[in-house]
Amino acid sequence: MIHFSKYLFFSFLGSVLISCSATKELPVKTTFDFNYDDQNYQIISINAQDGEGMNYLLGFDNNSTVLRCLDQDQDGSIEIIQYGDLSLDQVNMIYHFGIQKAIEAGKFKSREGHRIYEVANSDTLFTIETLGNYTDQLYNRFIVSNLLESTYLIYWDLDADGVLDQKEGEVADLNDVQKIYERVLQIGLEESRIQVREGKYVVLFQMSTPSS
Repeated sequence: MIHFSKYLFFSFLGSVLISCSATKELPVKTTFDFNYDDQNYQIISINAQDGEGMNYLLGFDNNSTVLRCLDQDQDGSIEIIQYGDLSLDQVNMIYHFGIQKAIEAGKFKSREGHRIYEVANSDTLFTIETLGNYTDQLYNRFIVSNLLESTYLIYWDLDADGVLDQKEGEVADLNDVQKIYERVLQIGLEESRIQVREGKYVVLFQMSTPSS
């Protein structure tokens, strides 16, 4: 049985809206604010003491909430748009961006583990990370890291079908990177670290290694 990564935002100073100081059974609610394409967004993580939780993505126009989405099982994928004019693909791109910003700010942790596959070639590291829920929606993030310059480029395979769909920022053309992505997928298949399931390329789950 394959387990999938679940995403849980750390409680951090200034963000805890409901604490367990008075009643230990109360859920803890934390928030992370970020800006995407000149619009303000917020990820709200609600976590019960028994470990269950869910994440919300909110979008704002001035002081009004114009977008509300739900990641029901904190697996890194929005499943429900409660209201708003964007598609699932669009809100997941925003959600993924917010998750990345939370990671960079140290406000994020993976609760169970990772589905990450890495291939190093000289001074370049290629990383494929499978996110989402296999029973609902899967997508791959492809990261090309320059180890000498400590820089990286990010691309998205939104359907995990082996075809890159989007890029972040002013980076190399998708067509130029597609062949590299296909080669890394093939190496992962040969090493039994990636499997094709119902037409989707899935990086197999790897438990996190405890830090010393």
